[in-house]
Amino acid sequence: MRKRLFQFAILVIGMLVALPMTADAAKKEKKEKKPYEWTWNGEKSGNADIDAYLIGVDTLWRNMKVLHEQWEMYQYKEDTIAVNGKYYIIAHMEDSEGKYVTRGTVNWQLAHTITESVGIVGNSTVIALQTATATLSLPQLGLKGLSYAKYVKGGPNVIALSAKEMKAIWKIAVQQAKRWNEMKKDAKDPESIGYNVSENMKKVFDKCCYIKEVTETDPQYQVVKEVMSAKTEEQIKQESEAVFAKMETTVVLSEDKSKSLDQLDDAGLDEFNKEMS
Repeated sequence: MRKRLFQFAILVIGMLVALPMTADAAKKEKKEKKPYEWTWNGEKSGNADIDAYLIGVDTLWRNMKVLHEQWEMYQYKEDTIAVNGKYYIIAHMEDSEGKYVTRGTVNWQLAHTITESVGIVGNSTVIALQTATATLSLPQLGLKGLSYAKYVKGGPNVIALSAKEMKAIWKIAVQQAKRWNEMKKDAKDPESIGYNVSENMKKVFDKCCYIKEVTETDPQYQVVKEVMSAKTEEQIKQESEAVFAKMETTVVLSEDKSKSLDQLDDAGLDEFNKEMS
């Protein structure tokens, strides 16, 4: 009997020891960091310094959200194909439904993202300098300052988030823009590579795509060769045909002339690169 009681006591102690650990684990799961959300409703405090700061942070938050939406509207794509023993890369941009974007829109999208992200990071730096002034002005509001303190305190979160996210987007946009320009310089006509294309395919190429041969002097040549060498001739043929077949049925999105650029200048990209560095 005593032995059983002893065993039961050990079991209870074990459960009691385990419970706090389980509770702690549950707390940790609940306390997973959620993305910060700026929730100021636009109501002003009446203090010029605080209001200017809150408006600045709010504008920063909205601009960041708008650029995010615009940036995620289209995706830059590259397909690698092989035709007659040679390797080629086809570049284009498309929306979430797989519809192709015109070259002018691609140029605008990349250039706009680069310039806007630089501007947002610059504004975040300026607004950050106002944080101390806004914080020191809170006591002037009296008891009302309590309701505005959380927004002033939240300002640095928005500033840090915008700087971090915009720099990340800027980096990708610059890489894609340089790649896009590189494709444009060495672009080939689809028929010149020995592939018969329909009139519709040719229109899609002329409006939306660049195709470039991957030669032995290109840095990515060995990687492309290794990947392609691991596939059968039938697989390579099917994959290449699938890329062209998609162009046969794809829809080209209408171009908004106010959001279209004929050129995307490398010199301008280099200048932005210096600014962000």
